[in-house]
Amino acid sequence: MTRAQIIVRNVAYLLSGTLTTWGFSLLVWLVVPRVIGPAAWGEFNLGLAISSLAVSLGGFGIATYLLKEIARDSGRSGDWLTAGLAASAALAVPIAAAVLGFTVVAKYTHHTRTVVLLVTCVSLASFLVAPAVNALQAREKMHVNTLVSGVRTVVSSATIVALAVAFRPDIIVLTLAVLIITVLASVVQIVVTNRDIPVSLRVDRRLGWRLITGGLPFWSNGVFLTVYIWIDSILLSLLTSNGEVGYYAAPVQVIVTLGFLPALLSTVIFPSLTRDFHEDFTRARRFSRASLSGLITLGLPISVGLALVGPGVIRYAFGPAFAPSAPVMVVLAFTIVPGYVATLAYWILAAADRQRRWAYVMGVVAIGNPLINLATITYFQHRTGHGSMGAAVALLISDVLVAVAGLALIPRECLTPTRPLLAAASRAGLATALMAVPVWLLRDSFLALPVVVGICIFVTAALALGLFRGDGYDDAWSALRAGIVRAHDHRKVVDVSA
Repeated sequence: MTRAQIIVRNVAYLLSGTLTTWGFSLLVWLVVPRVIGPAAWGEFNLGLAISSLAVSLGGFGIATYLLKEIARDSGRSGDWLTAGLAASAALAVPIAAAVLGFTVVAKYTHHTRTVVLLVTCVSLASFLVAPAVNALQAREKMHVNTLVSGVRTVVSSATIVALAVAFRPDIIVLTLAVLIITVLASVVQIVVTNRDIPVSLRVDRRLGWRLITGGLPFWSNGVFLTVYIWIDSILLSLLTSNGEVGYYAAPVQVIVTLGFLPALLSTVIFPSLTRDFHEDFTRARRFSRASLSGLITLGLPISVGLALVGPGVIRYAFGPAFAPSAPVMVVLAFTIVPGYVATLAYWILAAADRQRRWAYVMGVVAIGNPLINLATITYFQHRTGHGSMGAAVALLISDVLVAVAGLALIPRECLTPTRPLLAAASRAGLATALMAVPVWLLRDSFLALPVVVGICIFVTAALALGLFRGDGYDDAWSALRAGIVRAHDHRKVVDVSA
């Protein structure tokens, strides 16, 4: 199987899992926020913000470094995985203690503190099993992770929705249910991973030290990234109220879900890019260019379309109690394209061993973003009574700056010649403009109508303009066609045998 075929296969696995996650996440959005209200939803997302920042600070980037090392040295996968699991377990205790200390210093209510600590336990359960997930990713066995993650998502989402509808419990009860399911899923992940990569009872301390020292560049980047993504929710809780956190969290959840494209693509191509930047730079350059062009092409219509129908999305998904989230959704919609570009740029730099440069950029942004948030949240809270709008503006400014820096830092060969990339972006812009007019006219209709019409018009225009041809796409389409032919031939063999 060729490298392109492996990538297409893994995209198929991850896409199926992502669509499952999407569907059940949508179910949660449609039910839970309506039941618990903006304040409780804000408490839950405040817990996500604090725990994410704590895990990022205390994680030392070991999971990402482990992924990179196993991708290059699969012969020692078991030793690396054992060291990664041991290091994660050792770091979990101080992370939990730090979160508890912060909730006391911040003078949160007992209820808010309990929710934050429970959400932190959920995050730690995922943190502890992250080395196992990344080890299978490095071995390009995405189907295992997809299956475990998909089952966990289905079970947890169904349980939360059922509890919310039947009993309308406190957010603490719902969070506790998520924790139990996450712990069980983590145990299953370890057991399944152990079948492919045996975990030893003896830890190689030298590998553990290499994980911590080697992961520092990834750690610093992860910390800076987490700060500028989550610090807005924490500042909102300190400067405004849990309700404002909820108003901001609702559209952010939509944006995070739509971020599956760069996350999926980066997850699939990173192991191959890591090898190709050392073994076949031409192929690495080709896939990097195709990935960048594809993300821009798909990001433009998603961004513009969401800005047009964003208020409708908030109204249908979260209910009238979240009406102040509508203008926040419009602003955040324009973070999609720079967010896509920044995500891909980071993984390209990591594959090319240039992550230290990215860490410097993220360090600057991590310092500047809280300052921007302080200014914008205070301004909008004073002028409009909704500091959530200020947090959205701050995130948009930060995303644009990071995307520009990412394009400046990735290898020049991945961008030159620039004419094909600019031509693809121009054609994508034209197709998006053709889509935007009818979507705007239908924006007040039933939500599904402008969405379906917009997708149909964009796809038709994209095909007519040849958006997905050349510059690396030919390899991907050839691999996809080859996979379809093999599946068809295999089915014929099975039919004949039967």
